[in-house]
Amino acid sequence: MNVTFDFTGKVALVTGEGRASESERRGLRRRRGNGGCCRHLRGERESRGRRHRSHRGTAKFFAVDVSSDEDVTSLIATIVGEFGQLDIAHNNAGIEGEVLPLAEISSEGWRQVLDVNLSSVFYCLKAEINAMLAKGGCIVNTASVAG
Repeated sequence: MNVTFDFTGKVALVTGEGRASESERRGLRRRRGNGGCCRHLRGERESRGRRHRSHRGTAKFFAVDVSSDEDVTSLIATIVGEFGQLDIAHNNAGIEGEVLPLAEISSEGWRQVLDVNLSSVFYCLKAEINAMLAKGGCIVNTASVAG
């Protein structure tokens, strides 16, 4: 069976690549590029506004704190303002947190894990659904084994 998807003209948001290495990012761009998606937008902590172009489309990187409701709302508004739509969202941001015995984990570290791994998905879904209500779209939420 040969399954193909045509994402021509679609705008996609993928969160959670801020800590990936450059080689991991290249692999992600290559795999996603094979789907024909014209524009990829990724929430990222490291580089604001950098673009990657390939024969398949454009990726634009945004520095966003996904644990902030205001930052996520602003990101989605920026995407819709710049590209006119949001068709696909992949909420993939997550952190492992402090790797310590439970009694040694700080309250701040625990809060950060909850904010990034749980609250960020809520913030993203809320903003993405509002952006997709008129035309529809697709949202995928994933978590790591650490989640």
